[in-house]
Amino acid sequence: MKPALTFIGAGRVGTSLAILFKKAGYPVLGIASRTASSAEQAGALAGVPVLTAEEACRKTDILFITTSDREIPRVVAQLSSDRCFNRGQIIVHTSGAHSSALLAPAHAFGCRLLSFHPLQSFSPPSLALVNLRGTVFTLEGDATVMDIARQLVRDLRGEPVIIQAEQKVLYHAGACVASNYVVAVFHLAISLLQAAGFSPETARRALLPLLTGTTANLQKTLPAQALTGPIARGDISTLSAHFSSLNAQCPEFLAVYHQLALYTIQVAGEKGTLDAEQLEKLKELCSPLSADQTL
Repeated sequence: MKPALTFIGAGRVGTSLAILFKKAGYPVLGIASRTASSAEQAGALAGVPVLTAEEACRKTDILFITTSDREIPRVVAQLSSDRCFNRGQIIVHTSGAHSSALLAPAHAFGCRLLSFHPLQSFSPPSLALVNLRGTVFTLEGDATVMDIARQLVRDLRGEPVIIQAEQKVLYHAGACVASNYVVAVFHLAISLLQAAGFSPETARRALLPLLTGTTANLQKTLPAQALTGPIARGDISTLSAHFSSLNAQCPEFLAVYHQLALYTIQVAGEKGTLDAEQLEKLKELCSPLSADQTL
């Protein structure tokens, strides 16, 4: 018999997980939200009833709080004040940056606590159903709940990874680099092609196959081995030309390009295809910016 689940929070995460757990055979008893329209829409997509937050807490074995991070403490405090928690329940949040300590008031009622974070960018639920398969889920919380947590992940066809509370912020920072900052760097690449005369849409279409090919390479090997381009080749003249052109035509992008180049030199060093002299020449060019590469 699988444990009963309920959700407080009817956004993409809560809705997607409710759908997925129901498909995996879990009794999903309902979903709650601060706004009735959100709860109704999520309930219709998942095929589950709309509940109040109090009902969602009182009638379940496992309560998922899938609100925004800033709302989690408020929800827990209200449920605690209303004495909705029951001994033995598992109370879960899905924040990537915060530990299960955010749920601490529920401990006083004999509940077990878990942070349960899918390392995935949440698209509309229809796409999340596909994207979450094979996703790593990071788990942190009470030791007594980890066997159940691992099973929850496996039933979603994910990979469970347990981390410690003090590791969560760095873990989340890494996730932001891999998702949010990649988008920002892609925006920078489009901006540079626009400066070279491309329209924004043409630049996007031109760069997407390059990004897709890079991602495909990363699926096959470690980042250092996937690295290509002038730094990986030790091509000082090309990199110097980049700096000069940026300084002359797009000085607002020079600083960020410089920092990216510095980090890429470290990656190139790991690749092992450049000798010590080549690496030193790259570092001399990039750190600090030479006098003619002013910010």
